[in-house]
Amino acid sequence: MDILGYLRIWRQRWKVVFAAVLLGIVCAAGVSALTQPQYVASTQLFVTTTGGASVVEAYQGNLFGKERVLSYAQLASGKQVAQRAVDQLQIAMTADQLMSEVTAEPVPDTVLLDISVSNPNPAMAADLANAVALQTTQLVEELETSARGGSPAATATLVDDAQVPDSASVPNWTRNLLVGALAGLLIGLVAAIARDKLDRSVRSSDEAAGAAGAPFIGSIPGPGRGKSQGIPFGADQNATTEAFRVLRTNVLSSDGGRTSGAFVVAGPTSGAGASTLSLGLAAAVAESGRSVVVVDGDLRNRGVSKRIDMDDAAGLGEALTGSARVSELVLDTDVRGLHVLPAGSASDQSTKLLGGDAMVRIIKELASNFDLVLIDGSPLLAFSDSVVLANATDGVLVVAQANSTTTADIAAAAEKVTTAGSQVLGVALTGAR
Repeated sequence: MDILGYLRIWRQRWKVVFAAVLLGIVCAAGVSALTQPQYVASTQLFVTTTGGASVVEAYQGNLFGKERVLSYAQLASGKQVAQRAVDQLQIAMTADQLMSEVTAEPVPDTVLLDISVSNPNPAMAADLANAVALQTTQLVEELETSARGGSPAATATLVDDAQVPDSASVPNWTRNLLVGALAGLLIGLVAAIARDKLDRSVRSSDEAAGAAGAPFIGSIPGPGRGKSQGIPFGADQNATTEAFRVLRTNVLSSDGGRTSGAFVVAGPTSGAGASTLSLGLAAAVAESGRSVVVVDGDLRNRGVSKRIDMDDAAGLGEALTGSARVSELVLDTDVRGLHVLPAGSASDQSTKLLGGDAMVRIIKELASNFDLVLIDGSPLLAFSDSVVLANATDGVLVVAQANSTTTADIAAAAEKVTTAGSQVLGVALTGAR
């Protein structure tokens, strides 16, 4: 895969990357908040040797001093100096504890020695740094003085006293948050690619058609899920309206030109957008001058009825039980030529009657009065209602939500339809870009 492919994945999976970056920042902030603050106080020693009478001797003395700095760094961070410093300050600390807080480093190409002490108490950090520096100078003087007496060969002189630090050096919030963000970004980029590779959701028309084993009818923009209301067709929905017109053309031109008949619109699982597509497609067909009726055949979810505020109206449930005539239950909509048969009152009896002779008679009656009958069915994999209805119609238009419905679910739904003796008329996508 080239860089453009990775960029496409990261653009599509930006939420994964953003979530990982946010998590990295939160973790870094948590670690920083839980870390005990540490204050660092620093001082510096200057190493000198006995001066020479000539330039050569002075140069050799300077080299001698640089070599001595390396040794003095070991002394400053050693146990003997630490014990002396503890004894000097008379504090409740062991030499080993102080050694873990002391850092002694020579300044490159100089005879200077930096001594730093880290401690949760800023004042104590400064006192410890000064004590370590003082004890280092005294130990150097003792070691560099000959047993026969005289001046020491080298001395360490305190340059600056350690000052009480104003702010903690640990935790470094800026650095930690930056590291957390960068780590989260790296993890997010990798996770986005991994998720894309493992994702089996349908993302293109070819994938949808291949999984269903049927022609691709079209796609509409916008989410398949959500609480959108009304018929998704009109002047204020230009892109969506035009997509439904294309879908209408493809549906009416399939099988040599379908200008009449009945078929089921259903998704493999809930949330695919079958109700949205049913109403939008029906409105587009009605715009062409044909009379269309949408039947809310999903008596459990009642998607069409809820979307157009007909949830309380009598409908298919009453028609199935014979308590009302179909002609009395079909309602008009704001779209000329588009009618709706709501779900009505659903019961166990009416749900069972969906696969009986009563439903067949209802479909025939509607087909004789309208050019096209669209039945919004229940999810194909969850229930058998849509498959049963398909056997009384021309077939099923499978609806899948892009980047959500998996190709495996589409294939399983198509197989369920064909196994029952019906056919998949085509597959359409909702939520397409």
